[in-house]
Amino acid sequence: MRGPDAARALLDVEPVPAPRAKPVVRATAVTPALELVMLWTDAERLPDAIAALRSQTSSHRRREEPTEAQDGARWLVRRGSPCSLPELELRVRDTDGTPPYALVAGTMTLSFDVRAELETTVALCRPFAVQGEALQRELAHAEAVLETPVEGAPEVARGLCERIQRAWRDTSQRRAAYDLRQATRRVLLTQRAYTRLGVFGETCLQAELGDGRDRSTVYLPEVVADVMPLFPELDVRLVVSLHARQDASVTTPLALRAVAVARVA
Repeated sequence: MRGPDAARALLDVEPVPAPRAKPVVRATAVTPALELVMLWTDAERLPDAIAALRSQTSSHRRREEPTEAQDGARWLVRRGSPCSLPELELRVRDTDGTPPYALVAGTMTLSFDVRAELETTVALCRPFAVQGEALQRELAHAEAVLETPVEGAPEVARGLCERIQRAWRDTSQRRAAYDLRQATRRVLLTQRAYTRLGVFGETCLQAELGDGRDRSTVYLPEVVADVMPLFPELDVRLVVSLHARQDASVTTPLALRAVAVARVA
């Protein structure tokens, strides 16, 4: 068909409807509930800690809190708002002399006894040491140091462990046996050979709490060693009392004395 009517047939054809776009289904992120496992509470100090922390919560939230101490501790660590570590320093400065309480959260790392760490490192290396090699010399040096009160000089013990680690890594045959650092850490964990210090009139375990930016020193009673899961680090929520630094060799400004320990599962 030619002429002015040539395109009329095309215009008279019913247009084909455009395909409908399928509705976009947006996934809704579901925030999992905070799963906490209570590991330990101090029955003697817990009521005072709960009373102090309750006074910091709003009135409508206080009506929800249980009255029994153990249930109150679970409520606090689950529903409370943890303080940042810098906020804790302000609380200590504002106190009237009575140690204040706080809820804190972060990753807790328990430190190991330096003598036990050096002894374990030497014991794991000794079957692989050959007379005259660098590893043999480092082990002989470490064994001589272990005859001294090395607990008083933790930097010496840690330095010796690092030197033994370097000598171990220099030989592929020894590297193939096992990862010395991981093997040492596992032995110390299974023996629960944590650092123990006399603090606050009792024997305590020393740990470090970090929130990714700041750090603080935590002291836990010795009994906690038997209930801690066998991990070098744990995500935790702690009810603590706040104190000034207790150890000159520690660089963090505060000492947190644990009242309740909950693991974030």
